[in-house]
Amino acid sequence: MDGPSFVIGNIAKGDDLWDREGIIDDIWRILEKGHVLLKAPRRFGKTSIMYRLYERPKDGVVVIFQDTEGITDPSDFITTLISGIHQHESIGDKFKNTLKKFLKSASSLIDEVEIAEFRLKLK
Repeated sequence: MDGPSFVIGNIAKGDDLWDREGIIDDIWRILEKGHVLLKAPRRFGKTSIMYRLYERPKDGVVVIFQDTEGITDPSDFITTLISGIHQHESIGDKFKNTLKKFLKSASSLIDEVEIAEFRLKLK
């Protein structure tokens, strides 16, 4: 039988993700102006759609895909997110300047900062 095959249990990547182009186009359009919240029941392809944005970013857009499913502590979430951003070389100075602004505005909440593998400890 020809046609797409169903992938159950893993992120649908590449040609395994199908029939979502309209949703993905809508997300790109919305992201030009703001934020997107993907909300759907389990097994509806939310992660696969997000991965497609990462796999095939629009020109001039940097997409960072960070798996945070197993994180339960808010400070670990922030540290993991910042670490993922920091590893993306193309962000460079823009990331550093944004991080400096964030740290300055959140300084009352920060107890410790370590730059080796970028570690941020919140109060």
